[in-house]
Amino acid sequence: MGGLLKGKLTHTIDKLNHTIDSIAKREHSSWDLIEEIPNLDNRARFKVLKLLNTQAKKMSSRK
Repeated sequence: MGGLLKGKLTHTIDKLNHTIDSIAKREHSSWDLIEEIPNLDNRARFKVLKLLNTQAKKMSSRK
């Protein structure tokens, strides 16, 4: 079951990256982009948002 979840999350993150890359100079919040990812329930969307925020904080603290 863990492999299936990992594969699904990887696929979802790839779709998120594609969505982010395809937006040309439009202002969107992270939440707007996460909502566009198909097959994610709200629980998964909040986990993705939390992960992105955590990563952003780590990157900004390195500067």
